[in-house]
Amino acid sequence: MMSAKHLIATLISAGALVAGVMGLAMPAHAQPAPGEEASIPFANRDGITDYKADGDRGLYIRSANGEWYYARTMAKCGRLRDAITVGFETATNGELDRKGALVAQGWRCPLESLVRSDAPPKKAKSRG
Repeated sequence: MMSAKHLIATLISAGALVAGVMGLAMPAHAQPAPGEEASIPFANRDGITDYKADGDRGLYIRSANGEWYYARTMAKCGRLRDAITVGFETATNGELDRKGALVAQGWRCPLESLVRSDAPPKKAKSRG
């Protein structure tokens, strides 16, 4: 026998599934404008698909929905520039926001901000 709480959660999930299959839009959270503090949902579970270091103070991050974000660290993160992999310290709900941190080659680098951004700039080709 299902409790009322469980039944309601099941109905909400089924409604989202039906809406998704039928192509109906479910209400979404408003996206922050570029430059406003933001968060990346499910950063701890496939919510981040790509990232590019920006020197030793920041990281461009691409979320699973294709949006780009810029994470700026509170101080220089010396190993960020050369890190082969970067870890993300998220909130208990799995979101990455300005209260999180980057982990680069064992160094924990707390974030100062996390904002929506354009894609990282392309590197200039060397002429040689």
